Amino acid sequence: MTFQRSQGTEDTNQNTSLQATEIARAVLQAVDGLFPESDAVSSAELAPNNLPAILSLLQETIDGVKSEIKHVGESNQAEVLAWTQEARNLHAELSQDHESLHDITHFESQGAVNDRVRDPSSQQTLLTNEIAFNEDLVALLCDLKELQDAVSDAQSHALEGSLEQACGRFERASRDFDKLSGFDHVLAVGLIKENIRSLREGLVEQVHNGWATLITADAEMSSLTILKSVSLGSGSASGDDLVKALGRLGILKERLDLLHHKITHILIFPRLDPNSGANYRFSIDAERTRITLEHRGSPDPTAGALYSDLKTIFGFLSERLGPSISQLLSKVLTPAVLNLLMGSYLPECIPTDLDHFSEFEGILTETTAFEGYMDKAGWLGGTRGELRDWVSRAPRIWLNRRRESALESLRRAFASGLGERHRVERVERVKQVDGVLEEAPKPIDETDDHWDTNWDVEIDDEESAKKSEATLQSASTKSRQETQASMDEDEDVSGWGFDDDIDIEDEGESGNTAAKTELHSFDQDKAADDNMDWGWGDDANGEPRETEKEVKDITLTETYSITSIPQEVINIILHTIDEAEKLARPQYSNLRIASSTSGLLTIPSSILTAYRALSGIFYRDDPSPAICIYNDCEWLEEHLAELENDVKSRPGPFSSFDLQPSIKAISTFGRRSYWKEMDSKRVILSDLMDGAQGFENCTQYPMSLNCETAVTSVVEAIQGIEMQWRDTLSRSALLQSLGSLLNTVVTKFINDIEDLGDISADASVSLASYVAEIGKLDSLFRMPDQPRDAVPLTAVYCEKWLKFQYLGNILDSTMVEITELWREGALVDFDRDELIDLVKALFADSEKRSKVIEELRRVLLFKFEVDPDKDLDIICREAPDHVPPASETIETPPFERQQTVYKTDPQFQLDSHSYQTQYVDIYFLRLAQLKPIVEAAGAERWDGMEIAGEAVHRVERVLDVRQGELCWVAGTVYMEMPLKPNVLEDISKDHFISAPPARQKYRDFQKDEIMLEDESGRIRLIGNTITHETLVTGCVIAVMGTETASGEFEVVDVLFPELPPQPERLPPPSTSPTNKRYVGLISGLNITGNMHESIETHLLVEYLLGETGTQAEQSKSSNISRLIIAGNSLADPNLHAADDAAAATGSSSGARPKGKKYGYDAAAYNAKPTTTLDTLLADLCTSISVTLMPGENDPANASLPQQKMHPTMFPAAKFYTGSTFIPATNPCACEIDGVRFLGTGGQTIDDIFKYVDGDDRLDMMEKTLRWRHVAPTAPDTLWCYPFQEVDQFIIDSCPHIYFVGNQPEFGTRLAYGPNDQVARLITVPKFSETGELVLVDLDTLECEVVSFKSQSAATA
Repeated sequence: MTFQRSQGTEDTNQNTSLQATEIARAVLQAVDGLFPESDAVSSAELAPNNLPAILSLLQETIDGVKSEIKHVGESNQAEVLAWTQEARNLHAELSQDHESLHDITHFESQGAVNDRVRDPSSQQTLLTNEIAFNEDLVALLCDLKELQDAVSDAQSHALEGSLEQACGRFERASRDFDKLSGFDHVLAVGLIKENIRSLREGLVEQVHNGWATLITADAEMSSLTILKSVSLGSGSASGDDLVKALGRLGILKERLDLLHHKITHILIFPRLDPNSGANYRFSIDAERTRITLEHRGSPDPTAGALYSDLKTIFGFLSERLGPSISQLLSKVLTPAVLNLLMGSYLPECIPTDLDHFSEFEGILTETTAFEGYMDKAGWLGGTRGELRDWVSRAPRIWLNRRRESALESLRRAFASGLGERHRVERVERVKQVDGVLEEAPKPIDETDDHWDTNWDVEIDDEESAKKSEATLQSASTKSRQETQASMDEDEDVSGWGFDDDIDIEDEGESGNTAAKTELHSFDQDKAADDNMDWGWGDDANGEPRETEKEVKDITLTETYSITSIPQEVINIILHTIDEAEKLARPQYSNLRIASSTSGLLTIPSSILTAYRALSGIFYRDDPSPAICIYNDCEWLEEHLAELENDVKSRPGPFSSFDLQPSIKAISTFGRRSYWKEMDSKRVILSDLMDGAQGFENCTQYPMSLNCETAVTSVVEAIQGIEMQWRDTLSRSALLQSLGSLLNTVVTKFINDIEDLGDISADASVSLASYVAEIGKLDSLFRMPDQPRDAVPLTAVYCEKWLKFQYLGNILDSTMVEITELWREGALVDFDRDELIDLVKALFADSEKRSKVIEELRRVLLFKFEVDPDKDLDIICREAPDHVPPASETIETPPFERQQTVYKTDPQFQLDSHSYQTQYVDIYFLRLAQLKPIVEAAGAERWDGMEIAGEAVHRVERVLDVRQGELCWVAGTVYMEMPLKPNVLEDISKDHFISAPPARQKYRDFQKDEIMLEDESGRIRLIGNTITHETLVTGCVIAVMGTETASGEFEVVDVLFPELPPQPERLPPPSTSPTNKRYVGLISGLNITGNMHESIETHLLVEYLLGETGTQAEQSKSSNISRLIIAGNSLADPNLHAADDAAAATGSSSGARPKGKKYGYDAAAYNAKPTTTLDTLLADLCTSISVTLMPGENDPANASLPQQKMHPTMFPAAKFYTGSTFIPATNPCACEIDGVRFLGTGGQTIDDIFKYVDGDDRLDMMEKTLRWRHVAPTAPDTLWCYPFQEVDQFIIDSCPHIYFVGNQPEFGTRLAYGPNDQVARLITVPKFSETGELVLVDLDTLECEVVSFKSQSAATA
């Protein structure tokens, strides 16, 4: 037990010792704010027995700190000694200063300073200054006395009613007080200033009261009272006195404006109101002091009554106000009255009926007389002659109203709907020579990509044929050659599609009886072919026999369906022409508008232009809008030609009536609409055929199902098209259309089969069944009057139909049968190589197949040609390996579109992008890429330079700049602008009811600061050199100067990276001077999809497609190889959404549907703008290449660089993607025939515009080239992607053409670089505002502008 107790005591002592140590350590750690981790220590009680441990640990800590201080002192002994020496030197200097101060104090104590004050000269100076001060004080007091007297006199005269004298004293007092401007701190001067201010307020109040008493307006009674004089104080004042006082006090204009407002709104404007003004008249009371607007007993809408009332009120004003006030009032009152007369009342008086125009002549006479009265009364002033000018322009104004009336009639006709469909007849007369049509009708489905697409070759009647015989002769001969080379004489006639709707009249017979022309069946044609031999047509001696040709005149007739719109167009044109004819009669020769006959004859062209512009909008609801447009245009073309001939035959000024350009445009418009519809159908059928995937594995599921579905879908699609068009198109046009579509299908099928390398027996059976399935469409080409066993006319309208049928035979035949078909000439449509490839695909390699192939190679293929200038002969020749298509033999059109080589630069295309990174990396990347360039320029310019004997040296970083040293450094500019938008401030100001408005400019010269920064820091730049330089945040520059005492860098010189290297332009091709190469630039179409879309857009499309203008203009338009649309093709949807909301609010149909509060509201989406743009692009892409850049309003990403708008957004134009339709980025870089283009949609320059003080946007563009950066303000105030690898906005290659879209106006100039770089700068205006297209000559880089702005729009 004793042992155990001893052991326990020892353990207790150890624990107590350990706890004391931990408590001591915890106490020391508490000084540093730390707490013990052990709960036992934290809860332990601090007892007296713990103090020794704490003291011991504290002593150990003190010793450690001393040791550490000693170690630090020894290691820094040199620095401490130096500091000590400096302190001693400072103490010595202070001691010297103390001694000097003691000497000064001692000197002063000896009275030296007091002696100097008591010096006589000093006393004299002091007295002189005192006397001068007293004199100035006396003068000041005298001036104050005079001022006070003047104020008192002015107040006295005001009380007596002497305004002229009171105002004179006030003006004198004001002038004298201005001389005391240096004594503003004197109390007396301040009191006088207050007295003068009180005097002016009293005079103003007194004059105001007098003026209000003199002229009183009562809006309720519609009256105006004017007195001769009013009482003021103890006297009186006239109107002239009040006017003079108002002028001296500087408030005359305010009073006259108020008087003008009362006179016009209470009296004149109600009388000039076109609806109710005839119910009023003016009356003056007996004292002739009050004029009142009162109701008439009965309305008098005549101009004589109006002018009489106006003379009454102006006479009253002249009488009561006097000449001085009337002359002053006329400057504001007369223009308002004349503007209302000429802008509202007189235009409404212009009659549209000639029978009432004599009344309007009287109105014009009275208007001239009224102007004479106003001039004599002194009310015209600067507006003298305006009414007379309006009278002289009355014929032009009437003509414009007549044109607007005609266009409004057309709009109403469209708005009322397309009306009932009705069948119309088309008649054409042609010659038939030996059963062959001399001039076969031209197919409507032309797919040539030439400039004019041969659609402008018109089918005229006999009279117009005589007129244009020379023009159409070559086209007719070529048409006969093509037709006869591809089909025989019977097929030429059948090309018109003879059926029940077509009558053939033999005009060569005397009885004029109808002679029915029967169609030769293909069996008869085949029999005729079998009878042909090499001596056919020759006599026994081998000489050709001369036979007399049988010539007949036949009439071709067929019917088709049109809407009611064409007849409405003709009616409007006829009404206009009837008016012109009526106006040309002698009884109307004395009218002022008699000279407007020729102007009336131009209205039909405007109507036809408006018809083309509105058709795309109002026909869109029809199931077949393009077909309806085509039929209506065909009917219009025929009847407009007849109308033109009829008008020209009338006597008078109608010989110059010319509708040919409009007729041509209508014809081209209709045929182009048809071609677009056919093109879309072809694309649909091709897509359906693509579902078979080339008919590979057509016997294996699921490909077999895909092939069957593709064939069935194609057959059903063509059958559906036939059902949809059969009641609209004529029979011939329907068969031509179906034949063209069917030819697309069979050509696709033939090509797919020939591309198959191996065709098994099962596949051959399946493919043959597909041929049979498509062959069911043969029934669509059967004439109604043909017997059931007759061969349909499918081969006449489908070029590859026979080849397609024989392909089915080949697929279902043996090698022997194929050889027999080849020998018999049945496979004449196949080349030998095609047949050999088919044999190889269908049959396995064997000796028999080799023999068949060898035999096919030995046999010669003979072709038959027809010489149109001789009798029908057969010419034999070996078929060449390549037979040129028909399109290659077509004569070159008059104008062929210039072709250029286009290369896209992928600089601004983003492979991937993310917003997960910081934007600061952009500035590091930019500085890393551009800093070596500006540093090289700085070294070349500044290295070795000396200023005032001091050499300029370079510093690496901004923070290495030292005060007083002349150096240069490169970095990135940062503009500290308080007016710039700040996202953090906007978020913090969450109390805003609405967002703050956007600023036009960020510039504030008082607060803006220019910084230069790099990776090390930032320094402020000052000096005239830098403040007068155009700079924005983000541009990289080099500056030379020195740091001032305040830590700012005063700039002496600035350097930019300058223009980058420029690739050499290819030399222009050696062509004729008229064969230029243009690129069109346009921006800001701002298409809304509204039914009243600007006509300038339609004129632009027609100009680019060569459908309008003279031959020279069309030739120039054909030289435009590409159109670049530089952004904002669609209008801002927010603006038009607001317009729609306003329209919905103002409509009477009911309340506007409430939109969704959260999420996307699909009902608010408007597809019309995109659809309209799609239609426009599809129209253009048929003839000209188009590059489409996105803009701020377009459906693309908002951050720069904006990526391409996806082609699927444009259902019609997407099929031209990769050929004539090129979606591009914004900014866009490309190369056209070796000329490098760089352009933006305008956001970059618009943002730079906010940084700088000027408005010269071409200078801003040039600066971006010299900065080598197209968007330097991104991402500071311009949205962009956070680039991580390279700043894609840096310009590495200097463009030859640099354009910026959506600018206020067109501008251009050249920018020159230090290494002979030359860049053409172009600001492209907004087309929706200016109607301007910019053309750039690729050879000379010169620019010109084509304006489509209408006269009315330009005037507005």
